[in-house]
Amino acid sequence: MNLKVKLFLLRILLASLGILGVDAARAAALNDANAVPHLNSAGRQGYQDFLQVGKHRAFAIAPGGTWSWKGGEVTADMASDGALQACQESTSQTCVLYALNDRVVFNAKDWSALWRPYRSRAEAAKADTGKARGERFFDLAIKSPAGKAMKLSDLRGKVLLVHFWGTWCPPCRNEMPELQKLHQALGGSSDIQLVLLQMREDYGTASLWMDAQGFKLPLFDSGVADAGSDTLTLANGSPLPSWLTFDSVTRTFSGTPANNDVGILNIKTTATDLAGAKTDSSFNISIANVNDAPILNGTLPTTRMSTGGQFAYTVPAGLITDPDKDDILSYSAK
Repeated sequence: MNLKVKLFLLRILLASLGILGVDAARAAALNDANAVPHLNSAGRQGYQDFLQVGKHRAFAIAPGGTWSWKGGEVTADMASDGALQACQESTSQTCVLYALNDRVVFNAKDWSALWRPYRSRAEAAKADTGKARGERFFDLAIKSPAGKAMKLSDLRGKVLLVHFWGTWCPPCRNEMPELQKLHQALGGSSDIQLVLLQMREDYGTASLWMDAQGFKLPLFDSGVADAGSDTLTLANGSPLPSWLTFDSVTRTFSGTPANNDVGILNIKTTATDLAGAKTDSSFNISIANVNDAPILNGTLPTTRMSTGGQFAYTVPAGLITDPDKDDILSYSAK
């Protein structure tokens, strides 16, 4: 992720948390493309194109930078509906109107509440683990800035900005002043926490550089100790899945994964000598899906009706299932 993108995301975070004032995301005038929030250069050019078309016209935007417009429509409603629909097809965020004909209709107060994928605790507990919006992030085993062993989940209840970086990364170094400003703007907030985690280098290297530059940021220890390593440890120390076994004598892994095991499995191996000294190595197993045919779990009963009557019959849910994980069935009849 380059510096411009990261600073752009920081601005989004500041706006969504109310650290940037409402006026920072409000248009000064209809023809001011730079005032439209979250647009990149292509989006600003698209807005200029929108300004050149005749009525009826509408320009829609969504948090994160998605945009779309419609122009030359018969009615204002047709223009707004078309712009919103086209925008929504490209994002899971909520699209809103920015401009309609010759008026800016953007509501900055409502906008700051859109960039919020947060779920309730009950909903989050049921969410899949992953990096996508709406998923629970991995519960990492890390150390606090004071060196205390902890889990990322120990910070549950706070808004977290987890930032992976390294002193070897020029954009990472260049953005530190902006992160310092963000940290100062947040002050002693008990609701928001920056978590900086070093990658591809040890904690000491990252900490020495941070001190030398005079930055006062919450530097947590990711646990990475080797140059070039970007493998992190889960807090639960998960054992091997039930389908996979390891023979320590022959150093052989074996097993047969099922449909529910499709995905990427990270394996950590540890070698220990007689004196108790250890070294670790990690690798991934990519489990590809093999398509299986849907399964018929019963039979459809004979259905009777009389001529002249209205016929309706719904195939029972669960009659036909697919063993493949996340597969979707479509139905047809002849």
